[in-house]
Amino acid sequence: MSFDDFKKSARRVARNANGRDQIRKIEKYEERARMDRAAKSKADRAAVADPYLEIPNSVKLDEKYIDGVANNRRFNEQYSDYYTRMANDFNLPKLHIVAAHVQDCHRYWFGDHYRLQRVFDVKRVHLCHDKFCTNCQRLKQASRLKRFTPILEELSNNYNLYHTVFTLPNVSGSELARALDIMHDAFRKITRYLSGDAPIKGLDFSECGYAGAVRCFEIVANPTDYHPHIHSLFVLSKEFELVKTIVNDYSYNYGVYSGRKFSELEVLIQKIMYLVWNNQKVTLENISAVPIGYSCTMDKVEGNEWHEVFKYVTKLTKNGAPALTYEQFVTLYNALHKRRVMQGYGILFNVAKDDTVDEAVAEEYEKILAKLRLVELPDKEVDYVLDRLVADIHSGAVTVISKRNIQRYLNELAKEEDSK
Repeated sequence: MSFDDFKKSARRVARNANGRDQIRKIEKYEERARMDRAAKSKADRAAVADPYLEIPNSVKLDEKYIDGVANNRRFNEQYSDYYTRMANDFNLPKLHIVAAHVQDCHRYWFGDHYRLQRVFDVKRVHLCHDKFCTNCQRLKQASRLKRFTPILEELSNNYNLYHTVFTLPNVSGSELARALDIMHDAFRKITRYLSGDAPIKGLDFSECGYAGAVRCFEIVANPTDYHPHIHSLFVLSKEFELVKTIVNDYSYNYGVYSGRKFSELEVLIQKIMYLVWNNQKVTLENISAVPIGYSCTMDKVEGNEWHEVFKYVTKLTKNGAPALTYEQFVTLYNALHKRRVMQGYGILFNVAKDDTVDEAVAEEYEKILAKLRLVELPDKEVDYVLDRLVADIHSGAVTVISKRNIQRYLNELAKEEDSK
């Protein structure tokens, strides 16, 4: 086959593949539309049979939530100003666009308005998705919890989960980016040691039964330096137990014994972190020569304590005001730029994002909408400015509902049933 024939053949294969993908997309869309029509028809019949509508409080967007969103927007105004200043100081015109998105985040709410019944059905909210936006960070945290919780609950049936915290010495602003690079490298190496992919001669980690991990950076900005650390979860064998008998420097707080003891595994990891941080080769001989490593604590997770892993990247507010100075903001922006804050390893590598809506949620949601439609058809794609939405909720002029709140409501009902 000549090169021209090869190119023609490759283009033909690509066209056929694109055609098949398009057909699958159309089929998927038609199936989704069919299911939506069926759900709507079922909900309409149920509404006619029982037209009485009472919206549970727990599916509503309450005053506390909306007030929190409004308060957090005050911080966005400060960080939007910081982005504008950075755009001018460092000749980065794209940051003017970022500043505008941060400024307008959560300001506009779009949905269907049932005016006679004073119900606003939120369909979407303008979001900036910025790492410094408190509102968006909370949504990301909730999304992570939703994604990981069923997976971790399933894993906990066959494995023990350990909340593991790595802490290194505080660093200056100029050292922060490098510190995060080293921490990332050290964490990756530790997962490879535990899995056996990079064995250390003379050490055997196989009894740990390592299956995977997930880690998240957290940074505390102090007045003169930065405190980077890692919150993580390790998935280890149920047969493996940490026996904590060792007392070392990290058992004391300001000279007072805290009662914390460490296992041999924790001490090993403490010393490995020290070697990696100080650019020394990780060998059994070098590990033995380290008198005290850098802090690492491993505690078995009980219940849903893994939530600690999904905290914010950095503390953005303090005493009701922005916690970061402009200089700290610039330092954190540069250190975190294009950096993957959360990452999974082993069995938790590339955990798929699940955007599907629970069937029970969809059904309950459609029932409420069907009963609303018995009275009136809504005004579509109405936009609500946050300030007016806050005022209308407080005055009782509108009730706000959303599919996400219904999910929360059904989760609460399920918990109540389980406790009976």
